[in-house]
Amino acid sequence: MSFLQERDNIVRWTNLVDIFCGLTFYPLEHIAWARDKKLLHGKSDKLWDWSLYCWIGSLIACIVRDVWLLRKLHQQEKSKQLSRSEFFLTLHVTNLVAMFTFLCDHQGKLNYQMF
Repeated sequence: MSFLQERDNIVRWTNLVDIFCGLTFYPLEHIAWARDKKLLHGKSDKLWDWSLYCWIGSLIACIVRDVWLLRKLHQQEKSKQLSRSEFFLTLHVTNLVAMFTFLCDHQGKLNYQMF
């Protein structure tokens, strides 16, 4: 589902913030790394700070989105729109996706910092 098709404004805007932060994070981090390795001229301090702010922004947007979706799922389960098994299945899938995303982010960061 694309950004314009998403009906929930909170999901739409947190996805947009996540995408923007992700697209901004990587170039900033790569330029900062290149400056640290003296491949590019200039100081890297501010770039590292801004890349960290982008990563934190992405993380916060994902947490807000996931908490919002879990809250909606819980409300649907309370109103019996979902059966109990459907609720827990959806909850587990959401948690697995969130954990996978988190681990991929950290794995990439660990691999990148080794160089």
